[in-house]
Amino acid sequence: MIVCSVLGALSIKKSDPAKYDKIIKSHRCEKNYEKSSGTMESAAILIMFKRSVSKYGVYYTKYVGDGDSKTFPVLSKIVPYPGIIYIFDLRIFFSKLKYALTVLQF
Repeated sequence: MIVCSVLGALSIKKSDPAKYDKIIKSHRCEKNYEKSSGTMESAAILIMFKRSVSKYGVYYTKYVGDGDSKTFPVLSKIVPYPGIIYIFDLRIFFSKLKYALTVLQF
């Protein structure tokens, strides 16, 4: 997924309007995702799963996640095909839990 990089040009919009206009007029946007960045990972995984079947005849059987993304709920609702097992990497989960507890100093 590609996010538009011209957003950095906004920093010169007021200080150098001519340069800003030139950048905007010559910009060829490669952005290919319109929704929030929080949904980008799950959308990409769904595309990858669906494309694997049509393009290569490959069915993924396992998805390993860290348990804190929005991907699991999305894949639970929109199943690209049956037979996918969702596995959470507990090492990552407990590592994040340990960090959070250290920061909160329990």
